[in-house]
Amino acid sequence: MKKTLLIITVLIAFSCGNKKITSDVNFEMTTEVTSTFNGFTIIGKTNLPDKTKLGFDAYKNGKIVAQNFDVYVESGKFEGTFGVDIIEIDSVSIDCFANNAWQNDQILNDLKYIKSKAWNDEQLTTMVNIQSAYNEIVKNVIGVSSDYQPNGSKIDEIRDVSFSNVKRFSVIVSFSKELTAEEIDKEIRYYIFEAWKENKDAKAISIKCFLNSNDIALKVGDFAPFGEWSRANENCQINDYKVNIN
Repeated sequence: MKKTLLIITVLIAFSCGNKKITSDVNFEMTTEVTSTFNGFTIIGKTNLPDKTKLGFDAYKNGKIVAQNFDVYVESGKFEGTFGVDIIEIDSVSIDCFANNAWQNDQILNDLKYIKSKAWNDEQLTTMVNIQSAYNEIVKNVIGVSSDYQPNGSKIDEIRDVSFSNVKRFSVIVSFSKELTAEEIDKEIRYYIFEAWKENKDAKAISIKCFLNSNDIALKVGDFAPFGEWSRANENCQINDYKVNIN
């Protein structure tokens, strides 16, 4: 009895996953970008027919620098991976081509019902802003809020303290007034993100906070692999980075 139920469940799931489109529907697609050890991945959801083949073009300064044409919609989802450093890519176009070179007859018939102003003859394109997505990833790792504004502080100096091919930056921030420990924490995270945006290839960023002309740092915050400045030379994913404040 259990075996019979299992077979029925699988057949129903398979049938639903390949249901034909028989009436007009508005095109839908959402994407999420994740950074990997040696590249990045775009994960998406769409109402394009299952088995639809997609083409990915990665752009840098308006030129295609990488491609992935081995992406298919499965159960309303798709995933495209690039073995290119995410900071080297500006955007990615996700293309659906409604022709016999890309799709089988059943897919072509179903695509006729997918309605969108983005169709250009036989091509339906969705653009993904990779750098905007990566900024959000790093912002979440650092823990800075989107609307935060500095509270009586400013950057006095950014020093390049790199060694060999390991990019490191030390940032001096001065305060015009005393702040609570919680406020200083927010300031440090804010300036880490500001410094990172200008130096996205940085392997470590250190923020040193001073009150007026005091020679002793109030707080020091390091953004580095596992929160350790000394491990800046290690190859890590961005999710392995931590903010360590002392």
